[in-house]
Amino acid sequence: MGRQFIGIGDCHLDSTLSKYIPNINRIICEEIDVAIEWGIARGIKSVILYGDIGNKPQLTDDAHKRLLSLFYKYADIRFIVVKGNHDTKSDEENGLRVLHHLHLLGGLQNVKFVLDKPELLFKNRFGVHRKVDPGVT
Repeated sequence: MGRQFIGIGDCHLDSTLSKYIPNINRIICEEIDVAIEWGIARGIKSVILYGDIGNKPQLTDDAHKRLLSLFYKYADIRFIVVKGNHDTKSDEENGLRVLHHLHLLGGLQNVKFVLDKPELLFKNRFGVHRKVDPGVT
Protein backbone atom coordinates (compact mmCIF):
# COMPACT_ATOMS: atom_id res chain seq x y z
CA MET A 1 0.00 0.00 0.00
CA GLY A 2 1.24 3.51 -0.78
CA ARG A 3 1.73 6.36 1.62
CA GLN A 4 -1.49 7.42 3.31
CA PHE A 5 -2.29 10.78 4.84
CA ILE A 6 -5.18 12.89 6.02
CA GLY A 7 -5.70 16.06 3.98
CA ILE A 8 -7.37 19.04 5.63
CA GLY A 9 -7.80 22.31 3.78
CA ASP A 10 -9.13 25.79 4.28
CA CYS A 11 -9.32 25.79 8.08
CA HIS A 12 -9.71 29.60 8.13
CA LEU A 13 -8.93 30.08 11.82
CA ASP A 14 -9.93 33.56 12.99
CA SER A 15 -12.77 33.46 10.46
CA THR A 16 -15.14 36.37 10.03
CA LEU A 17 -17.84 33.86 11.01
CA SER A 18 -16.75 34.52 14.60
CA LYS A 19 -19.34 37.33 14.53
CA TYR A 20 -22.03 34.65 14.28
CA ILE A 21 -20.41 31.56 15.79
CA PRO A 22 -18.81 32.03 19.21
CA ASN A 23 -15.53 30.13 19.73
CA ILE A 24 -15.08 29.46 16.01
CA ASN A 25 -11.38 28.56 16.47
CA ARG A 26 -12.25 25.96 19.10
CA ILE A 27 -14.89 24.45 16.82
CA ILE A 28 -12.52 24.34 13.82
CA CYS A 29 -9.73 22.73 15.87
CA GLU A 30 -12.16 20.18 17.32
CA GLU A 31 -13.08 19.17 13.76
CA ILE A 32 -9.39 18.87 12.87
CA ASP A 33 -9.01 16.72 15.98
CA VAL A 34 -11.85 14.44 14.81
CA ALA A 35 -10.19 13.98 11.39
CA ILE A 36 -6.81 13.19 12.97
CA GLU A 37 -8.35 10.68 15.39
CA TRP A 38 -10.13 9.02 12.44
CA GLY A 39 -6.78 8.68 10.69
CA ILE A 40 -4.97 7.38 13.77
CA ALA A 41 -7.62 4.67 14.16
CA ARG A 42 -6.69 3.56 10.62
CA GLY A 43 -2.93 3.69 11.13
CA ILE A 44 -2.40 6.96 9.25
CA LYS A 45 0.53 8.96 10.59
CA SER A 46 0.67 12.01 8.30
CA VAL A 47 -1.55 15.07 8.04
CA ILE A 48 -1.35 17.72 5.34
CA LEU A 49 -2.90 21.09 6.12
CA TYR A 50 -3.49 22.37 2.59
CA GLY A 51 -3.41 26.10 3.15
CA ASP A 52 -5.57 28.95 4.32
CA ILE A 53 -4.82 27.87 7.87
CA GLY A 54 -5.94 31.35 8.89
CA ASN A 55 -8.51 33.65 7.40
CA LYS A 56 -6.00 36.50 7.27
CA PRO A 57 -2.20 36.85 7.14
CA GLN A 58 -1.85 37.34 10.90
CA LEU A 59 -3.01 34.61 13.29
CA THR A 60 -4.36 35.66 16.68
CA ASP A 61 -2.85 34.39 19.92
CA ASP A 62 -5.85 32.07 20.25
CA ALA A 63 -5.23 30.53 16.82
CA HIS A 64 -1.52 30.07 17.58
CA LYS A 65 -2.26 28.41 20.91
CA ARG A 66 -4.80 26.05 19.37
CA LEU A 67 -2.46 25.03 16.54
CA LEU A 68 0.43 24.51 18.95
CA SER A 69 -1.82 22.37 21.16
CA LEU A 70 -2.75 20.20 18.15
CA PHE A 71 0.86 19.81 17.02
CA TYR A 72 2.05 18.84 20.50
CA LYS A 73 -0.96 16.63 21.27
CA TYR A 74 -0.17 14.61 18.15
CA ALA A 75 3.61 14.54 18.49
CA ASP A 76 3.71 11.13 16.73
CA ILE A 77 1.94 12.52 13.66
CA ARG A 78 3.92 14.20 10.89
CA PHE A 79 2.26 17.44 9.80
CA ILE A 80 2.96 19.22 6.54
CA VAL A 81 1.58 22.76 6.58
CA VAL A 82 1.20 24.48 3.20
CA LYS A 83 0.84 28.26 3.05
CA GLY A 84 -2.35 29.41 1.32
CA ASN A 85 -3.36 32.71 -0.20
CA HIS A 86 -5.25 33.78 2.96
CA ASP A 87 -2.11 33.09 5.01
CA THR A 88 -0.03 35.47 2.91
CA LYS A 89 0.47 39.23 3.07
CA SER A 90 3.64 39.21 0.95
CA ASP A 91 6.42 36.79 0.02
CA GLU A 92 8.07 37.49 3.38
CA GLU A 93 5.02 38.03 5.61
CA ASN A 94 2.59 35.25 6.32
CA GLY A 95 0.49 33.97 9.19
CA LEU A 96 2.68 30.89 9.64
CA ARG A 97 5.99 32.71 10.18
CA VAL A 98 5.92 32.49 14.00
CA LEU A 99 5.22 28.75 13.96
CA HIS A 100 7.85 28.24 11.25
CA HIS A 101 10.39 30.19 13.32
CA LEU A 102 9.63 28.00 16.33
CA HIS A 103 10.27 24.96 14.11
CA LEU A 104 13.61 26.41 12.96
CA LEU A 105 14.60 26.93 16.61
CA GLY A 106 14.12 23.22 17.28
CA GLY A 107 10.48 23.05 18.35
CA LEU A 108 7.66 21.43 16.42
CA GLN A 109 9.91 18.72 15.00
CA ASN A 110 6.84 16.85 13.75
CA VAL A 111 5.77 19.83 11.61
CA LYS A 112 7.17 20.77 8.20
CA PHE A 113 6.26 24.02 6.46
CA VAL A 114 5.87 24.69 2.73
CA LEU A 115 6.06 28.46 2.47
CA ASP A 116 7.33 28.88 -1.10
CA LYS A 117 5.27 30.73 -3.65
CA PRO A 118 3.47 28.25 -5.93
CA GLU A 119 4.40 28.21 -9.60
CA LEU A 120 1.60 28.06 -12.20
CA LEU A 121 1.90 24.84 -14.22
CA PHE A 122 -1.17 25.04 -16.42
CA LYS A 123 -4.80 26.03 -16.45
CA ASN A 124 -7.58 23.94 -17.90
CA ARG A 125 -11.36 23.87 -17.69
CA PHE A 126 -11.13 22.28 -14.22
CA GLY A 127 -9.02 25.05 -12.74
CA VAL A 128 -5.49 26.20 -12.10
CA HIS A 129 -2.80 23.63 -11.35
CA ARG A 130 0.19 24.86 -9.38
CA LYS A 131 3.50 23.38 -8.34
CA VAL A 132 5.19 24.28 -5.09
CA ASP A 133 8.95 24.16 -4.96
CA PRO A 134 9.95 21.09 -2.94
CA GLY A 135 11.79 23.30 -0.43
CA VAL A 136 10.00 21.93 2.61
CA THR A 137 11.41 23.08 5.95
